Amino acid sequence: MDACAHCPRWIFALLLALFSTAAAAHASISPQQWRADVAAIRSGIAQTHPDVGFSVDPQQLDRKLDELATSVRSPIDRDQAWRRLATLNPLLADAHFCVCFDDWRAEAAALASRGGGLFPFEVQVDDSGQIVVRATVAGRATPLAGARIVAIDGRPARRIAADLLARMHGDTPAFRAALLSRRFGFYFWKMYGQRAQFDVDIDIERAGRQRLRVAAARPASAPRFDDEFGLTLLPGNTAVLRVNTFAWPEKQQVLDFTAASFRRLGQAAVHTLIIDIRANGGGNDDQWLDGLMPYLADKPFRFASGYRKKIIEKYRDAGETPGAVVDGPIDRWIAPQSGDPLFFRGQTYVLVGRGTYSSAILFSNVLQDFAFATIAGSGGLARAQQSGGVQNLALAHTGLVLAVPRFILRRPSGALAPALLTPDLPLADDPLRPQAVIDALLQTIEAQP
Repeated sequence: MDACAHCPRWIFALLLALFSTAAAAHASISPQQWRADVAAIRSGIAQTHPDVGFSVDPQQLDRKLDELATSVRSPIDRDQAWRRLATLNPLLADAHFCVCFDDWRAEAAALASRGGGLFPFEVQVDDSGQIVVRATVAGRATPLAGARIVAIDGRPARRIAADLLARMHGDTPAFRAALLSRRFGFYFWKMYGQRAQFDVDIDIERAGRQRLRVAAARPASAPRFDDEFGLTLLPGNTAVLRVNTFAWPEKQQVLDFTAASFRRLGQAAVHTLIIDIRANGGGNDDQWLDGLMPYLADKPFRFASGYRKKIIEKYRDAGETPGAVVDGPIDRWIAPQSGDPLFFRGQTYVLVGRGTYSSAILFSNVLQDFAFATIAGSGGLARAQQSGGVQNLALAHTGLVLAVPRFILRRPSGALAPALLTPDLPLADDPLRPQAVIDALLQTIEAQP
């Protein structure tokens, strides 16, 4: 099929989306409309979430919603609405449960289409509020890497971090800091407004404090397949398989890649495999169930042991009552495919980190609970028991979205502890030196008898 035949339709759709995004950002929201959206948040949670107490004290949530409902007395725009509503997010303490923008990448693209830009550096924020330069906004190396940001446009960096962390979603303070690190430029814009340039005070080791005036930069473009997936063969019959997402839009492309990768592992006689999912925020379970497990599982397994779900009309089975909360076991066991000629029979390690979440945690749980692999890296940021089935409920007046899960899964072993994703082999992961943890893992493997 000739893809160009669809170009006019796609161009029109893109322009419409960009125009709609820009228009919505400046729409005026009255106090009455604001209260209606706060009420919609309350009802959306009640109608969808199976157990709010999984991540938040229900009474604290009610008090916060009451406070928000009366907090607007004059018209505001959408970004101002986000600044208020997003203060719910740390309280909700679940990255699947938040008030957010429908598509932050589309928001950034709309800004770029108007000639705007974002803060020009990728940064690392820790939960104490320190902000350090990591790379340029396009991910390129910079001599400023490692420099501590002291202030931006005269605003102290720790104040900026506190303002933004108070609006981030995620399971733990450390997770929220990691999320902010990945989207700093976007959230800085939404918090403080658009800038053409920035005055940045930085503290450089051995050079002291300096002030730089830097222009805003175009947002990074959408990642390509090779940015998200890769196989590296290393000396000593070792390999690293990088899988940064389970949400790639073309599943068959993922399946073709993993099949080709495991074929190469066999051809190269690899006996130690490291699967790097440190940057994998999840996606669709079938991408790892069909793309990785056939080559790793040597006995029957299940992806979880039980569930709690809220029955909603969209997913109601025969005999189920909308609004009911149902608990049940997961009895579907998946047979291994160890007879596959591409099946990997060596040692497998899975490297987890700050960006590992959602379906990637389910994948890690399966490999850990059934001893298909050793989990290595840094943990303690996200829950091992994951919520899911996220419903994005549009808030009619603010133009924002309430994301709320409709089920909670218990890990395959049924264990409730440890509560957070915990590696079998803990290893420190320096965000400024991403290769270092791989080198440390390789050294640990080599030192084993």
